Amino acid sequence: PRERDLAALYRVAHEISRADDPGNLFNALIDTVLEVTGATRGAVILPRDGGIEIAAARGTGVKADAHLMISRTITGETLQKGHSVLSGNAMADDRFGAGQSVILQKLRSVLCVPIESHERVLGAIYLDSAGMVEAFGERHLELVAAVGRQAGIALQRLRLIRDLENRVFGTVRSLVAALEAKDRYTRGHSERVGAFSLQIAHALDVPHDLWADIRLAGVLHDIGKIGIPEQILNKPAQLTDEEYALVKNHPSAGGKILEGIAGFETVRDGVRLHHERWDGKGYPEGRAGDATPLVARIVGIADAYDTMAYKRVYRDAVPKEAIVAEVRRCSGAQFDPAVAEAVCRLIEEERLTSPQILSVEVASREIADRGQ
Repeated sequence: PRERDLAALYRVAHEISRADDPGNLFNALIDTVLEVTGATRGAVILPRDGGIEIAAARGTGVKADAHLMISRTITGETLQKGHSVLSGNAMADDRFGAGQSVILQKLRSVLCVPIESHERVLGAIYLDSAGMVEAFGERHLELVAAVGRQAGIALQRLRLIRDLENRVFGTVRSLVAALEAKDRYTRGHSERVGAFSLQIAHALDVPHDLWADIRLAGVLHDIGKIGIPEQILNKPAQLTDEEYALVKNHPSAGGKILEGIAGFETVRDGVRLHHERWDGKGYPEGRAGDATPLVARIVGIADAYDTMAYKRVYRDAVPKEAIVAEVRRCSGAQFDPAVAEAVCRLIEEERLTSPQILSVEVASREIADRGQ
């Protein structure tokens, strides 16, 4: 049994280390714990606004929406006091036998341990086996408690990453607000391009770990315009050659603004190269084909789409059918053909929208809710 337990802990640690968001972490956690303990049902419970939230649930009688009736008396002991609970027959246990859910479900074996990090309780792992007395023993308690400690460290790490991400996006939004205060004709453009870029990346099955960079590159793609005089940005007439040359310098200027930020290499490439073309006739470097990074090819077409899809001072928004025709006409010249086709499909299926999203986690949920 000890060797099996060590193997189970290794498997859980491996699954936890792979989880890139809390939802994936909780699902991997409860699946593995159910398997190694033989419990009938299991759930990850989180404290929420004075009550509890079932973050993930599996097992007999669990509905698709993870609805699960559990004993608040038992989970409260763990969430509020940080105590592990092991009961071989909850109905006959003086601590819990009077609880309504214990009676209604005729609960027998119950195991509940804290998910904790640095002695702070972040949640609980709840397991039960309604039809069997003494289904869990001290060995199961030790095993699941060890899993809870591993999960607590992983959850704390993910929360820190999310907090950092939100801080980064907050800083980015401040920079973009400063830019868009100068250019009244494109207010909201950067936020939309970030949203479109993320949706296009999802449609192309770009790995999830690149989503944050792609979204940031979309939001920041015009940041180099912050150094362009307002009278040029807001000029209603045609630009002179000198003015146009200044505007064309904004991708390079944006790349330089981001140059010193560690970990922003992919974002910087997306900003600096989003005006390159598939045929090599773009700027600033005249790169052709996939010599331009995918992030820049995605941001470039998202930028072009927004320019057509939204009203400008000099024209109305372009109809959806005309946008699709234009994107297909420019496929293989201005745009990467594979990216262009994905965009056309999204437009035709009305799945290219501009949700007001501030983080990749929320974006992922928005995309999943739309069934993409």
